[in-house]
Amino acid sequence: MLYTIARIVFTIYFRLFYRLKIYGREHLPSDGGLIVCANHISGADAMLVGLTIKRKVYFVGKEELFKNKLFGKVLIGLGAIPTNRSKASMETMRTSVNLLKEGNVLGIFAQGTRMSADDISSAKSGVSLFALKAKVPVLPIFISAPRFRIFSKIEVFVGKPLSLEKYEGLKLKTDVLEMVTEEIMQAIGSLKGGRD
Repeated sequence: MLYTIARIVFTIYFRLFYRLKIYGREHLPSDGGLIVCANHISGADAMLVGLTIKRKVYFVGKEELFKNKLFGKVLIGLGAIPTNRSKASMETMRTSVNLLKEGNVLGIFAQGTRMSADDISSAKSGVSLFALKAKVPVLPIFISAPRFRIFSKIEVFVGKPLSLEKYEGLKLKTDVLEMVTEEIMQAIGSLKGGRD
């Protein structure tokens, strides 16, 4: 209920105060476990992804956001999952993988922190670990908001789901996870300025 209310409020907010355009929504699978992975350029990114995806998204967020008890309770009520940005805990991994196996949507900003829209590097491999463990596809999203001022243009590009089946059976070693992460980030970067 709280998630639905928040989604409606943010949809109205962005439609009223920004020139929001969303492309590629038809690529979103209607069911099944899925990881949504987007570039991270502002504190509004989770809201933008949440209103873009018509299914509920359980976001993985840095544990620092949960330190304020009231705000932390709100985030948990919205389905957020705390994680240590330097190293995901077993609890975070178990919770995330279970949600995916149950057919839910997990949202991850693989870069771990805000970066320029031109920089899609420096991603962490948690997204790959979760996707390979749960055996789910990854939906790439690119967010473009050059100025992020009131009434400025915001564009959200949704790509086609990225299947990782070719990696099944491989041991989840660092080099494999890094290879998968690079493929995911390249898929996100390829959406820049596109309308696929």
